Amino acid sequence: MSAMSSQLSQQLPNRFSPNYSYVFNFEQKFDYTMSQKWMFDKWHTAFYWVAIYMVLVFGGQSLMTTRDAYKLRKTLALWNVLLALFSIFGTFRTLPELVHVLKEFGFRHSVCSPSYVEQVKVSGYWTWLFALSKVPELGPYSSLIQSNH
Repeated sequence: MSAMSSQLSQQLPNRFSPNYSYVFNFEQKFDYTMSQKWMFDKWHTAFYWVAIYMVLVFGGQSLMTTRDAYKLRKTLALWNVLLALFSIFGTFRTLPELVHVLKEFGFRHSVCSPSYVEQVKVSGYWTWLFALSKVPELGPYSSLIQSNH
């Protein structure tokens, strides 16, 4: 965190967050330092996930060349609906802060300051979940790619 944003957060700690009408218990319990430590400790596992993904994509493609495509339209539609609901809910939880920060501090602060994680548990929690959601999102789409080719 830069000295400017650190100084700013010390001067105006209550101004970083909009007045949420309701904060869920799981959002209130979010500890960004613990999640940040977990991410730093586990960064290397991304290479394992990429390797597994590559094996599934290319192995699945090789395995499916002589077989009929699976009928997964309903399953993939359900998956997409669940992802859309997750994204919509996450947007509703983070958008108020984005609008608030843009209005109070401007575009530069909205991009360059980590106040959304350090000061506001609601958007910190949903941002962390969004980052984690990228891993399971890869799965169904690799099978969809294979069935279309």
